[in-house]
Amino acid sequence: MGVVAMPARGRTLWGLPNRREAGAIESDDSYPLRVLDSHSMAPRLLTSASRHSPRMDSLAEALEIPEERRSRSGSTGVKVALLCEGDAELYAHGSGGLKLWDTCAPLAILRACGGDATGLRGEPLMHDGSMWRHENGLLAFRNFDGTRAADLVRERFGDWFDAKGLTRE
Repeated sequence: MGVVAMPARGRTLWGLPNRREAGAIESDDSYPLRVLDSHSMAPRLLTSASRHSPRMDSLAEALEIPEERRSRSGSTGVKVALLCEGDAELYAHGSGGLKLWDTCAPLAILRACGGDATGLRGEPLMHDGSMWRHENGLLAFRNFDGTRAADLVRERFGDWFDAKGLTRE
């Protein structure tokens, strides 16, 4: 189970990925989050406000996402919550430094809503304790074909990576 509290927004999201069941609690009201399986052709992209990487601008251009469909936000939990609530379809993080504890609960909720996440090149994300950060960045997506974004990263942006993962900018 994953739970993300967003006190500034007055909401808490929760998700049970094995049951594909998710919801939100707002004040004294609660409501389910819709599970989606279709894919958007014109995604809205979220990137980090505090750790914005110019690489993500290059990815947005490669995906033909115009400026007006790109936004920056703080907190991995909030960005994933925006995906879950249908306010965006793709979240890309390419500056390194994203820790496992930043993603555990948000990704449980995302998967319960029918979304998923991988590293920037499409590799599975590991939360098994073998490492403590996502060395290859993050692509989180809902109502969007994340394979398309990962394919572009592999095809066009291989120089972002070395044997250890994302290189420093």
